Amino acid sequence: MLVSRLCKTRTGLAIAACLSFGFLSCSVPQEPVSVAYQIMCPVTDWKYFDDEPVIFDLNVDAGGVKWDSSIDGPIGFGNCVTKYLSPGTHVITATLDGIELTRDITVTHREYAIGDEISVSLNGERVDRRIPANSYYPYAVSCGLGMSGLRISSTTLMGNQNLRNTSLEPLRDFRVHYRAGNPVSRNDRAVTRAIKMRALGDTRAFRVLNTARQYDDPKSVTASLVYISDGVYAWSEVGTDETTDAIKSVCAEVDKIVVPRVRSIWGEWGDIDGNGRIDVLFVKSINDEGVAIGFFNPSDFFAYDADVNSQSYNPTSNEMDILYLAMPVDDPTSSYSRKSIAATVAHELTHAVNFTRKTWNRQIAGNLNAPQEELFLDEGWSHLSESLCGYGVSGGNLKFLNAYLADTSRFSLCGKNALGQDDSAGRRGGMALFLYWLFQRKGGMAWSDVDSVMPVDKGGIGFLKAMTASSSIGWEGIGAAYGETTRALYLDFVKDMNSNRPGNVPTERVLDPITDEPITIAQDMGSITVNGVSIDISPAKSFSVPIDASVDLMPWSFMLFSPITFSDSQDLSVSHFTSDADGFISFLVY
Repeated sequence: MLVSRLCKTRTGLAIAACLSFGFLSCSVPQEPVSVAYQIMCPVTDWKYFDDEPVIFDLNVDAGGVKWDSSIDGPIGFGNCVTKYLSPGTHVITATLDGIELTRDITVTHREYAIGDEISVSLNGERVDRRIPANSYYPYAVSCGLGMSGLRISSTTLMGNQNLRNTSLEPLRDFRVHYRAGNPVSRNDRAVTRAIKMRALGDTRAFRVLNTARQYDDPKSVTASLVYISDGVYAWSEVGTDETTDAIKSVCAEVDKIVVPRVRSIWGEWGDIDGNGRIDVLFVKSINDEGVAIGFFNPSDFFAYDADVNSQSYNPTSNEMDILYLAMPVDDPTSSYSRKSIAATVAHELTHAVNFTRKTWNRQIAGNLNAPQEELFLDEGWSHLSESLCGYGVSGGNLKFLNAYLADTSRFSLCGKNALGQDDSAGRRGGMALFLYWLFQRKGGMAWSDVDSVMPVDKGGIGFLKAMTASSSIGWEGIGAAYGETTRALYLDFVKDMNSNRPGNVPTERVLDPITDEPITIAQDMGSITVNGVSIDISPAKSFSVPIDASVDLMPWSFMLFSPITFSDSQDLSVSHFTSDADGFISFLVY
């Protein structure tokens, strides 16, 4: 708090003054010496406004000092006194022991128009601010440390904070913890695979993770090659012939739309086995285990090694670029619908591309310690990719957005949520929302007039590729690729979320020219129905202003408060329990 900091400064000066003037003595008695009183605050050259309290302080600890203003009259007694002053030039008088000290200061009236924000920094444990009569969209934002017990005190306002819960939503996939052993050489594998060309009906065994218990030994699955194209080899578990037609339908769509778009937006994945295609394996156990719809296993990029004593122990590798998928079903509302499986290919193939660009390319170049991208950003990229490829609705991606919008304060975009989970539907939806906002701010993309499958970069794709090609990882890597600090970008994003309240600026949906689904990821998109799947995207939920109640915010989170109108100016005190907090509460005039 500003007052506390200045009072501590004043106390230090008082001790120094005592030492200088002989008030502290050892064994030799000294004659008392008069102190030269000085006004430490306010300061003549500082700017003061009528909506911020002025601090009044002497250079000595004198509780009997009396403060007066030539305009407002008596101010109070003692040091570290604070008071709001009227606009104008004040002669401030401090009276102590018959001595009068004066100082001139000017207080300026501050006007706020529609669109202006009154921001109260929360870097102290308590901050006072006068909020003029007006109508406001208030919000609070927390940056690096989070904030607990955020509370607003006022003698004229009352309110209650709504109870909030974080729902446990199912996830599309999960991160496979890979073992970085010996990278598979592209040249070696290309030569090996070129010896035997694949044909429909070929069979082979695969090692497949248990999605419910990933650290169990992998199971062996025998699969048959059921689809071949220039971009895809599709394998189906033997004994599941009834799904072959559905698999072929999914693969035809993946071939036409997903693979070329992922390549264009994100880049190339590592062609580990040299066949020039992405292999996809459809496995019934993924449906049965009910944890995910599919996954990408980075361990497949490294040599198989079943020796538990080996430093390169890697018992799950199939030594190929491959995605693992659930069996498709015909129900369009199912998590395993054909469209949902196609969306999952977009999601998992994006993982493969970005693992290649961020990690594997550096490892085969000799940097064996090249890190994998942090989970929150890796999943954010893949969820963004689902929508950019045209499957935001029918693939179920926008459900994750709704989980985030239901309570933005419970989800740190780059940390654990309020329940301590390191991965959640809400955080994935929030990161996809933030990344889409950045993507559009950089210019976004359009589609080719010649081939509507192919996106055309307008600045957004270049930004995405800059992130994935950079050696930087994590939260700060976003800003490094964008050209501004991630903190500044995030604060602008939150301001946009607050200003685009329902009924203010209609959310424009950008529709995919082939799937006719919105690629847009934004709040307040309204009701959308595509391919038998319906979803309603609401605005971010707002809560009662925490007057005489308290709320908590996770790091890198925010909370919108319900619109509020003050018929008279309000003197508010904002407090919290977090030391070294980084954030603020703002009131946007509307």
